Amino acid sequence: MEQPGVKKRVEKSIEEIRQKLPNIKMLENEPMCLHSSFKTGGRVRALISPQDVNSLSIVCSIIKDNRLMPYVLGNGTNVVFPDDDGPAMKTALALFST
Repeated sequence: MEQPGVKKRVEKSIEEIRQKLPNIKMLENEPMCLHSSFKTGGRVRALISPQDVNSLSIVCSIIKDNRLMPYVLGNGTNVVFPDDDGPAMKTALALFST
């Protein structure tokens, strides 16, 4: 069961991330089946791909400040996502460059 106010906090987080990191790669309403080796998964509200440590830190801080639980995704190997859509935000590190 979804916590009250989650959708509103997700939308607020997305807006804050856009403001602070206007060039960050953010895929909205993204089907997670495209990011899993098992090809399962419904849509998430935002899939965010920080390109450096600083942007990762900012994204995590915004998510934490809005009382959301981040989900950090690597390459998507051996990950099974639920097929139902959700308001969640995922942070992908598969595209993270050092």
